[in-house]
Amino acid sequence: MAVKNNENFDNIALFTRITPGQAQEFLQNSEKAGFRNRKINDHTVERYAKAFKEDKWDPYASTVHIDDEGVFINGYHRMWACVMSDTGFNTILVTSPNRRQTFVNVDTGRPRTASDIIGISGWTNTHNLAAAVRLRVRHRETGYPYHNMPVSNDDVLTFCEENERELREIQKVLPSTAFKITAPSKLMFIMLAARNLSKCKTFVWEVVNGYGVNGDGLAKSSPSFQLREKLLAARLAKKFNRKQDALSSAQETYILASTYQKWLKGEKVSRIQIPRLTSNGKTRSLSEAYKIHKAL
Repeated sequence: MAVKNNENFDNIALFTRITPGQAQEFLQNSEKAGFRNRKINDHTVERYAKAFKEDKWDPYASTVHIDDEGVFINGYHRMWACVMSDTGFNTILVTSPNRRQTFVNVDTGRPRTASDIIGISGWTNTHNLAAAVRLRVRHRETGYPYHNMPVSNDDVLTFCEENERELREIQKVLPSTAFKITAPSKLMFIMLAARNLSKCKTFVWEVVNGYGVNGDGLAKSSPSFQLREKLLAARLAKKFNRKQDALSSAQETYILASTYQKWLKGEKVSRIQIPRLTSNGKTRSLSEAYKIHKAL
């Protein structure tokens, strides 16, 4: 039902274009008023600035809130992105009569996740699919799937739309028991990143099931057999809180990629080498990790 305008609602909401000069003025007004906002997230500012420059910003998806003194309440990162990119953007500007109340309550609704978005679009197993797509997008853009580059919901949905046939095939062939070995999202990522999907599907089948696609057993020197054993041991270690034997997400993805390379070359292995980690959980040999992930 449409709400009719009356004197209490006039001039509260306005569709407008924020220029870099106006954004700078809003920032200065907030500073003068002593109004503190969240700490700036550089990656968010860069992402918004990129959207402004490429004219991909959706002005209807979110609003900018200011009070009657011109102090902005919501839209801090958008203002900085506007100034830094020297590019204006269209938005719905809302004037609030109560700065504190609006600041406390804004953005308190449950946000839609990438999993929600692609689920609404008809995809299944959306949690793992969204996670796999984020890994693949980061891998494609930076060479490393665990890079801290932000991946938006729109990025995930766009990737799914552009790679629908491949993704449907991957979802179809991924065994339902995959979660017993590792997170299905990691296996989906490996198949997405592989240059030869058909061969990679066979590799994933062997790792998950413990035998070949023809029903033959795997040799103990087979990379897929050794990888399966290592992943199962890591799962048990995690379950029983044996941290020294557990693997991080980056380590698991690393050994999936490196072992797949050995499997492709027909190499025999007696053990799986695990990359050492720094205190923040990243692989020490990042240059080696980049090479392996790019080689997929």
